[in-house]
Amino acid sequence: MKDNPQLGIFLRETALDNLEAGHDHEWVEAMVGLAIKALRLPDKDFTSDDLWREAEYVLHPPKEERAMGAVMRRLQRLKVAKPTNEMRPSTRAICHRRRQTVWVWL
Repeated sequence: MKDNPQLGIFLRETALDNLEAGHDHEWVEAMVGLAIKALRLPDKDFTSDDLWREAEYVLHPPKEERAMGAVMRRLQRLKVAKPTNEMRPSTRAICHRRRQTVWVWL
């Protein structure tokens, strides 16, 4: 099969759209609000691990773990956060130390 980056982008965006509009819609909205209220500090960077840590105390887990991708995309679309070029290993055991994007608040 030939590589097709445009197809990959389309499939990723479609999956995130489905997560944002589907079963976890309410969780995504609640997590976006929580992130902005609890974690938004000027000049403070963060990763999705920081959001997961905050969520575990106040929200039930989403049906789909990938819902956090929809949260990060929503924060970017709201122009309250943006990704940097920096990557950091995850501290969550379930993520097996995979590298994740570091974000900054705007």
